[in-house]
Amino acid sequence: MSSGQVYLFSNDHRAAYEMFPMPLGIFQYINGKVVTFLVSNGLCNFIGEERSQLIDHFNNNMFGNIHPDDAEMLARLGYRFATKQDSYDITYRTKLYGQNEYRYVHAVGQFRLMEDGTNLAFIEYLDITDSEQKLIQTLQEFESPKTRFFDENMGAMVVVSRKEKQLLYFNKAVCRMLPPKMFFASTFCRKLQVKNTECCIMENP
Repeated sequence: MSSGQVYLFSNDHRAAYEMFPMPLGIFQYINGKVVTFLVSNGLCNFIGEERSQLIDHFNNNMFGNIHPDDAEMLARLGYRFATKQDSYDITYRTKLYGQNEYRYVHAVGQFRLMEDGTNLAFIEYLDITDSEQKLIQTLQEFESPKTRFFDENMGAMVVVSRKEKQLLYFNKAVCRMLPPKMFFASTFCRKLQVKNTECCIMENP
């Protein structure tokens, strides 16, 4: 999100993005600050706030609804995304739908170069709470004597869910085989505290 002059959508384009039913936010990095440029109807419903309220929330208290354990990570990765135009693919916990319950959200962002040379960040959001809960249950099933056997006696082995394509389990032999700075999906091991995570570095240095 390049700093500089505020980008202006045409009325038709703004209306089309605002009517978008999926949770979408558009942001611009201006003079050292991330400014919320536009939010879709889907994102308003997702968070549970009116458009003007949500834009004010993002601009002045962006991490107010974020789980305290995830706020620092989200701020750091968000800043890196804004300033370095780095990748943004992260899972975190936040309050949705105007409720007090924390939900798991998967956010994916990318930059789009507009016709005047301005870079805008488009971030899409998805509630993946049900998938995460199933994943946690599956991981708990791996905490068993059989798992210890796999760790101590088997060669490199990983388990990946067929539907979500998510890593469910890896044994110690995998950790020994991988280079020490292998980068895995951003918050998977930290969030779920998967066994053997000390063998993996979860974030880029």
